[in-house]
Formats: sequence, C-alpha cells, structure tokens
Amino acid sequence: MKIALIARENLNILKGGDTYVILKIKELLEKNDIQVELILNKNQFKENFDLYHLFNLGDFKILIFYIKQISKNNKKFVLNPLWYKDNTIFYNIYLIWKEYSIYKNFFNFKARLMGDKFLFNFLKIFNRYRRDLKEEFILKKASAIIIESKSAQETLCSYFSNLKEEIRKKSFILPLPINEKFLGPCKEVNLDFKDYVLNVGRIEPFKNQIAIIKALFNNPEIPLIFIGKEHYASNKFRFYYQEFDDFIKRRGNIVHLNEVTFEELVYLYKNAKVYCHPAIFEPYGLSILEAAYFGCNLVITKNCGVKDYLEDNIFLVDPLDIEELKEKITLALNTPKTKKNIKISLDWGFYIQELLKIYNYVLNAQVFNNNPNL
Repeated sequence: MKIALIARENLNILKGGDTYVILKIKELLEKNDIQVELILNKNQFKENFDLYHLFNLGDFKILIFYIKQISKNNKKFVLNPLWYKDNTIFYNIYLIWKEYSIYKNFFNFKARLMGDKFLFNFLKIFNRYRRDLKEEFILKKASAIIIESKSAQETLCSYFSNLKEEIRKKSFILPLPINEKFLGPCKEVNLDFKDYVLNVGRIEPFKNQIAIIKALFNNPEIPLIFIGKEHYASNKFRFYYQEFDDFIKRRGNIVHLNEVTFEELVYLYKNAKVYCHPAIFEPYGLSILEAAYFGCNLVITKNCGVKDYLEDNIFLVDPLDIEELKEKITLALNTPKTKKNIKISLDWGFYIQELLKIYNYVLNAQVFNNNPNL
C-alpha cells in the first residue's frame, strides 16, 4: 500500500495541532510497512499512489485541484474535513469580521444602514453559496470521510441535509489521541505559577482569546497565561492583535509565551486550575483533550467536537457571551480539580490500526466493523 498524505503548505512553518498529528500518522504508517509520502504543495503531486489522504488545507482552490487530479487518474481519497458548521457559528464569524478585520468600517457602516441580521444573511448568500457548492463537490467525491466526533458529523449532516445519508454512510468517527509523550514520565520543571487560567493555541480571532481577558478584565488578581504565537500570516485581522496586546498591558497579571518546551507545557497543564478555550468553533480541540488529561477544570466553547469524550467539571460556553464566560470561569476556579473521565483510547497504536482499517475498506471493500453504518 502506497499512501500520500496531503496537508497545508505551511504545515512545518506555522505549526499547530495538525502538524503533530500528520507527522505522527506518517511515522506510524511507516512502522507498519506502509509507503508514505507527505505532499505540501501542488508541484509535489504524483499519480503513483494507491490512496490519497487529504487533511484540512485552508484554501479550497488547492483542495479542489488535488481532488480533480486524483479523480482524473481514477484514484480514491479519504478526507479529514475539520468542518464544524451551523448558522450560529457563521453569525459569530461575521461578528468577528465586523469587530476586528480591516474591513470593519465597511461592515459597521453597512450594518447601521441594513441591520446586522440582514447584512449577515446577504453576505452569507453572496459568499457561502459558492463555497457550499465546492464543499458538496468534495464530500461527494470522497471515498471516506474521517471525522473526530459524533457532534462534528451531525453538524455536517444537518448543514448538508441533502447529503445526510451519503455523509453518514461514508463517514468514520475516529477521535485523535494526545501526544504520547504526555502519557509517560516527564522531567520536572518549576515555573512558579499556580492556580491560573490557561489557554494554549495560535493567537488569532477565531480562537477568541480576547474574550478571556474581557471576561476577567476587572479581576486582575486572577493570573492568565497564554501560550501561542500571534498569527500574522494574514494582515486582515491586525486590529485583533493590536487589541490583544493592548489588553495585556492594561489589565496586567498576564503572561504571554510564544513558545515553551515540552517540559514547560507539562508543568503549565499540571498546575493550571482552569483551561479556558472559547474558540468560535473548534472541529476537535486537541489542546482541550491535553488539559483534560492533566485534570484541569475546562471552560470550553460549546462548538467543539472533543466535548463528546469528556466528563467531570466541563463548563460549556457561548464563545461571544462575555458574562457567561466570566460566570463559568469563576465557577471553575471555585471547583476542586478532579481526574477527568476521557471516553476514548489515548493509544496511538490503536488509532493507526483503525486508520488502516479505513484505508483497506476504501481500497479493498473490506468491511470495517467499527462503522455503525455498514
């Protein structure tokens, strides 16, 4: 079996959770004697693979280019779409554009004339229609769709109601484990932080870290720690980064670390009282799962897939409701930490064997008995 893993071009430059996941999949497939190649741009595309595994690429033009090339050569592909979709999420995305994008003056002017709801519906019809058609094309072409959670599957089925049965038939729910290094003994470090609110991830508008500072702006006695680089790849949201930096200066008692060592990250997870992740949407949420493993009380967006697998001291929030966010963080800070019940396997060996079953199902029509739809 010869597999191509196709991922975003900046996978190794702008590192995220998908960087670790995709490289780990490659490593473990090779240990199972599978020939694997990682493709990060169109010039690297080759026709001699048995199967193509496409991850979230960000740019739909590039994604469709690969799919057309694969189809032209009568090959098959599996897709990790990382799409979490409903109209409430889209409206929140609209509000983020209106508040922080370089087009905010246009948005606010038009909203005063037309009203937010009318302007949102107009933009949704104008912009989403073409994107929805492209996404439908991609979903129809995929031989299998790998989804990390049942709730993410249901959002797809609900949004693309005309494809609901097809999506259910060809989708496989396969949750991701955390970095296996977390499971073993780690070298101890001491950063002298205690009982703080922690957030880990790229600093960007749709991760919505500013909401945490707004919620606790008048409570500077509560320490906040953010780990992640500001995502300047696009200048479209420069007002978000300006406001984020300004809030840090004005509020105080905030630590922002661009990067940390693995040992430092372990310490920060272990000693946080609350892990707060109010993203506008999070198709899965690997950092949430990591924080849960270390027993953090979780205040997390209701628009995430990983919530399906977590119990005990989980507080779900509407990401743009600042009062609710403050209330839930306060409640989490006053709740004792407990070991979380995580309802999935954290064994990467198990994950890769399930992935190989999906590959074999697609290539050889072998029945994958873990798929309840077969």
